[in-house]
Amino acid sequence: MPLKSKGEKMKKRLLDVVFVVAVSLGLIFCLSGSGQAEASGKKKEKITVGFSVYWMSEFSTLMKQAMEDNAERLGVNLLVADGNMDPQKQLSQVENFINQGVDAILCAAIDRNGIVPGVEQAKAAGIPFIGINMYIPNKDVTAYVGPNDVLAGELAAKYIVDSLKGKGNVIVIEGGEGFSATEDRRKGIKNVLDANPGITALAIKTASWDRSKAVTLMENYIQSFGDKINGIIAHNDEMALGAAQALEAAGMSGKVYIGGIDAIKDACVKIKSGEKFATVFQDPVTEGTLGLEYAVKLAKGESVDPVENFIDMKLVTEENVDHYLISK
Repeated sequence: MPLKSKGEKMKKRLLDVVFVVAVSLGLIFCLSGSGQAEASGKKKEKITVGFSVYWMSEFSTLMKQAMEDNAERLGVNLLVADGNMDPQKQLSQVENFINQGVDAILCAAIDRNGIVPGVEQAKAAGIPFIGINMYIPNKDVTAYVGPNDVLAGELAAKYIVDSLKGKGNVIVIEGGEGFSATEDRRKGIKNVLDANPGITALAIKTASWDRSKAVTLMENYIQSFGDKINGIIAHNDEMALGAAQALEAAGMSGKVYIGGIDAIKDACVKIKSGEKFATVFQDPVTEGTLGLEYAVKLAKGESVDPVENFIDMKLVTEENVDHYLISK
């Protein structure tokens, strides 16, 4: 076997060193790549959900708060837009959400028909569209989470009818036109009044969900009907409280039964004081939480069941009002 020269030995050693370095660098690269892959696997992209609401009433503010409280848990980047009771503004907000490429849209619609172009655009873009709090009767709406407003109207009206023992005169104060809640609560109230011919509706008119407008409306009715008014059925508590304020100013407090809807804090306090007042509870926290959960599931390609999820409605009177005051 021939002896190797000193140069050959040096060359072999150099090649060995190069080999070891190459292997080491390769291992480092692989480990580094593996760590990066693992880190990127652990990194979870947030789901962006756009929420457009009719306006920031006490009720919708509680609904929004529930969404914000659950956003981190669900891995959601929540975008909130206030429609400020302007259907065209709300439609533009929905279109902006679509242009931003959100993963899902929640909408408490101002106008159930006026928002349809936004629903259709969302479907075309492959973005789930969930109606929340306000029902949108359109086949392209992916899901709904909110109250059974027909039942809400029935419960408020039945409280008045039962309190008057089926005989008397009432004023009905309605919400704004275009809202699903107005249409459905109107149906519920009509169902009860039609079944009780001893109750006469002296007047039916909108105060657009607004307390101050209800005060003015009721002041006019007090001038027109005075003591003939035995009961008031309002589509929400804000208007019911406005009617109560007008009655108090006219010295008629405690003489007229009032039924509202929503169970906001001011209404529950009014009931607690022992006045002839009742409301219907719909749960803004459940609506906001469930709505956001639906949005996340749909954004991930999962299905939701049922497609139309109606929140249970409960009549709130002096007997059970403490429960609803404690929960606020």
